[in-house]
Amino acid sequence: MKGGRRQEIERLYNSALERKPEVRAAFLHEACDDESLRKEVESLLACQAEAKGTAETPALEAAAQDPARDQSSEAPGGLAGRTLSHYRIIEKIGKGGMGEVYVAEDTHLGRQVAIKFPVLDGIGIEQSGRFLTEARSASRLDHPNIAHIYDYGEAPGGRPFLVMELVRGTTLREVLKSGALTAVRSIGIVDGVLRALREAHRNGLVHRDIKPANVMLTPTNEVKVLDFGLAKEIPDDLSCPPSQVVTSPMGHTQPGALPGTPGYMSPEQARGRRLDSRSDLFSAGLLLYECLTGRPAFSGSTPREALEQSVKRTHRPLLP
Repeated sequence: MKGGRRQEIERLYNSALERKPEVRAAFLHEACDDESLRKEVESLLACQAEAKGTAETPALEAAAQDPARDQSSEAPGGLAGRTLSHYRIIEKIGKGGMGEVYVAEDTHLGRQVAIKFPVLDGIGIEQSGRFLTEARSASRLDHPNIAHIYDYGEAPGGRPFLVMELVRGTTLREVLKSGALTAVRSIGIVDGVLRALREAHRNGLVHRDIKPANVMLTPTNEVKVLDFGLAKEIPDDLSCPPSQVVTSPMGHTQPGALPGTPGYMSPEQARGRRLDSRSDLFSAGLLLYECLTGRPAFSGSTPREALEQSVKRTHRPLLP
């Protein structure tokens, strides 16, 4: 999804939410001449209304992370050639629903790193502090199947960023464009993902966004799981009611936020309920299904359809 279209969807979506439900359809009909755009906003509004316990903005963010789309998000632009702390920005290499990634040179250690600016629009001091706290938790992870977090910093204006291991290779998402993989290769890839998840869960973290785009295959056939810098600590007390557990991306504090990607969420995650390590294992199972079949287990023409399939667990059989 290109940036201009996503911004227009966001504008219409937020404007519609400010109005009473009974007048939203009339408002969209007058405000939007593009039928496909209007239907997409209506789908998001319907998804928001049905997903009890989820916040309004995260429903939009989840749609932006639809794996079938060219993802886009806002982050500090025009950074190539600039220096943040002792990191010299070289070029932007990625853009997605969770932020933008740049290659940078660590001028102190003389190595290249990846710098990620997560999507944290409108954060305050408290939220930024929470982001740092959870980044510290994720930095504890030291495993060959996990892209390491090296540092934390803030750009001018106070926008936080993470400095991470620069992983060269091809994402599993790109590999799967050529079709299904062999059983041996599929199992090898998912085994690497599960090893990474075991390390995270052992340290009390749940990833919440396991999907092909977050699995990198290096030229030496290593498996690297990305975006652990956006993981969430597993609540110590899992006996409290779901409505009291916040499972939002680092830096966000909206109760009941819905992180993740439609089509790769566990049913609990799609419903906005509390999560633990089992949610990641469900997503890893979806990875294995896709590796073996060459198609996602849950898919649809809209993010809402993918979420509904996840909740109802309606997927095509592994074998015809």
